[in-house]
Amino acid sequence: MPEAPIVQMILEPFELGGPWMYLVLAADLVGLPCVALSVLVAATARVTSKGVLFARILAWSVVLGALIPMFAGALGAGAGFYLLEKASSAAAPELVEEMRAAGTRIALIPLKFGGVSSLLYLLPAFFGVALVPSRSELAAADLFD
Repeated sequence: MPEAPIVQMILEPFELGGPWMYLVLAADLVGLPCVALSVLVAATARVTSKGVLFARILAWSVVLGALIPMFAGALGAGAGFYLLEKASSAAAPELVEEMRAAGTRIALIPLKFGGVSSLLYLLPAFFGVALVPSRSELAAADLFD
């Protein structure tokens, strides 16, 4: 049974990107519940005005954690470029230019995947930061209670 084009589109970066793609995916799978928890804790802190410091620390920690997939992708790209340099130094001179072009495209796959992944996590992570009530909001709430 031939694979559907969408399945091949999803699997190809993992085949070409190597084990670094799985590191990025693992960071994504760990990050998703962390972002959801951060938003939930921030919303709870906003409603109850309790646990604000914890919510703020958690929210900013998740923002920093959202960058982990990008850094994992950068490690993968660095490893890919290292392997490309090793291979091109042993290749025939007439093949080096074509080899570098194809190798660069493949080496950048984990970085692109990790970068897009981090960008997709940053928006909800910053939403969690925005939900945490500020000191002025807490002070205003105390005036009317």
